[in-house]
Amino acid sequence: LRFVVENPFWRRSRAVVIRYELASNRPLLPPVTVYVDSLAGGARVQVQVAVTPVGRGEATSGRWSIERIGPFGFFSAIHTRTTGKHVVVAPAQVAPLALPWDGGSSIGVGSTRTGLDVQGAREWRPGDGVRHVHWRSTARTGRLTVLERGEPSGATLGVVVAGTSGNARFEAMLAVAAATVGRAVDEGIECCAWIEQPGDGCAGKLAGRLDPESYQPAFARIESPPPPDAAALAHLVGHIGCGATLLVVADGVSPAWRDDLAAIAAACELTVVDLAGAI
Repeated sequence: LRFVVENPFWRRSRAVVIRYELASNRPLLPPVTVYVDSLAGGARVQVQVAVTPVGRGEATSGRWSIERIGPFGFFSAIHTRTTGKHVVVAPAQVAPLALPWDGGSSIGVGSTRTGLDVQGAREWRPGDGVRHVHWRSTARTGRLTVLERGEPSGATLGVVVAGTSGNARFEAMLAVAAATVGRAVDEGIECCAWIEQPGDGCAGKLAGRLDPESYQPAFARIESPPPPDAAALAHLVGHIGCGATLLVVADGVSPAWRDDLAAIAAACELTVVDLAGAI
């Protein structure tokens, strides 16, 4: 935080004590107290204070007070004001997960899904359909050869968030997710998150495409989102596409919900990274 104190008068000012705190629904920064000695007429001083955040969140205003120190150290003339100040405290900085961003262009490299593009050829295995046999290669090699077809899944990342704000485990998972999304958007990966807040409509639940400017405020604002239902998950998949990577930040959800998520992921060929097993 930076404070600028100026004495616009010709007489020397008294020493002052400045106190400042953010107005938020939970503690973000500790209250700050700064002492500024008396200033000569027309003098101006700038004071910078390093503050360590105590919590994640967002504030749009703060309250500051100035107390002049009178004779014998008594305080007098307390002035209190509320000022508009947008402050975003992102989740704690941690190492991001190393996820396979590339969609892949060949079998066994990156992630692919069923498609029409020929990705390679291999020997026939039990269960392969006759329609996949490449007869020209079979005649040349004398062994049944099939074509493997697929298409790149595309470099997209979806994020699902459900848990209780302030819970240590949930906050730890949220920090990893934020760091991972930050790395992804820096590398040009399309990211989309489903974050359901109390009282939100559908438009508020879908955070949309996250970019370097929007992802930190999106994670800072998270309160205690409930787990999205099947319709919400399908909505998210509609944005990220089949074959994408889905990052799951879910704490305290039911086994049935995880089963539903697994079924949707299997049907849409999603690569699920569940942070509950990593934290």
